[in-house]
Amino acid sequence: MSRSKDSTYPTSVYDAANSLIVSRENLAVPLTVVQYDIQHLLSSFLASPHHTFQDFDHVWNQLQFEHIHFGCFFREARPMFMNTLYTSTADFFCCNVDAMKFGVIYALYFLFCSQPSIWGKEYIRVTQERWTMMFDFYLVCAKDGRKEYAQAAVLFKRLKDELCAFVFVANETLQMGSVFEIQEKERAVMLLDSIQDTQKSILQDDVTATCNNDIMAKIKQLNDKYQQLKAEACASPQATLATQQWVKQTANGNQTNQRHLQRTMVRNLTLYQDRAYASFNAVSQRLWKERVDRGLEDIDTLVRGPLEEDMLDPAP
Repeated sequence: MSRSKDSTYPTSVYDAANSLIVSRENLAVPLTVVQYDIQHLLSSFLASPHHTFQDFDHVWNQLQFEHIHFGCFFREARPMFMNTLYTSTADFFCCNVDAMKFGVIYALYFLFCSQPSIWGKEYIRVTQERWTMMFDFYLVCAKDGRKEYAQAAVLFKRLKDELCAFVFVANETLQMGSVFEIQEKERAVMLLDSIQDTQKSILQDDVTATCNNDIMAKIKQLNDKYQQLKAEACASPQATLATQQWVKQTANGNQTNQRHLQRTMVRNLTLYQDRAYASFNAVSQRLWKERVDRGLEDIDTLVRGPLEEDMLDPAP
C-alpha cells in the first residue's frame, strides 16, 4: 500500500516526540490516541450509576478494552507501550473524585492482568510521590466500610502483595532511542510535559467533585437528620391535632384515633422525600456521559485523516 509523505513521517519534532512506536517497521501512533483511550475508559466508568468493581468490569468488557494490547505486536516496543498505558492511567489519580481513583486502581489491575502471556509481564513503574499518593488512598479505602472503597483496597493490596506489580523508580518515563534523538526531542518533550501538567491541574479541581465524596456525605447526613426530625414532629400532639383538622376538612371525617392520625401524617409527609443526594449523583453521571461523547468526537477528529488516507491510497 502506498503512503503519502505526510502519513509516513512526522511533520515536526513535536509530532515525533508525541509518537509511540508500535511495530518493527517503526510505525507509530500519536500518544494522544492512547491517552484518549484511557480517558474514554475511565469517563465511561464514572458515567455509570455505581462505581464498584463489577461496574468497571462491565465497562471494560463492553468496550472490549483488552484489545488495546494488540495495538503493539513488536516485543521490543512493549515496555514503552505498556508504560505509556500505565502512566496515562495513573495520571488520573490526581483527580479529586474518589470514583476516579477507584477507576485508576481497577484499570491498572485489568491492564496488568490482561497482558498476553506470550509477551511476558510489563510492570508498573511508580515514583515515590506517586506511590505515596496511591498508598495513602489505599489506607483511606481500607478504613472505610463502604463497598466501593473496600473493593478498591482489596485490588490494590493484590497488585501490591500477590502480583508484585509495582516497580519503584526515580523517573516513570522510559528513555528509548539514541542519545542524539533524546537531545533533539528534549524541547518538544518539555512542552508536552507542560501541557500534561496543565491537564493534571484541571483534574485536581474537577467540577464533579462537588457531586461526590465529602460534600455528598454531608448533604446525605443533613438529609437523614431532616427526615428524622420530620418523623419526630409527626408524633407531637400539635401534629396530631393538625392532622385531625385536615382529615375533617378534606375527607369530611372525624378520626380520633391518635395512632391512625400519626400514621396519616407520616404517610403524607414522606410522599415527598428530599432527592438532593440522588439529584447530585445524576448531575455527575450526565457530566461524565457528555465527556464520553465529546471524547469520542475528539478521537474521530484526530485519527480520521491519517486512517482515511491510508485506506484510500491504492495498492501499488
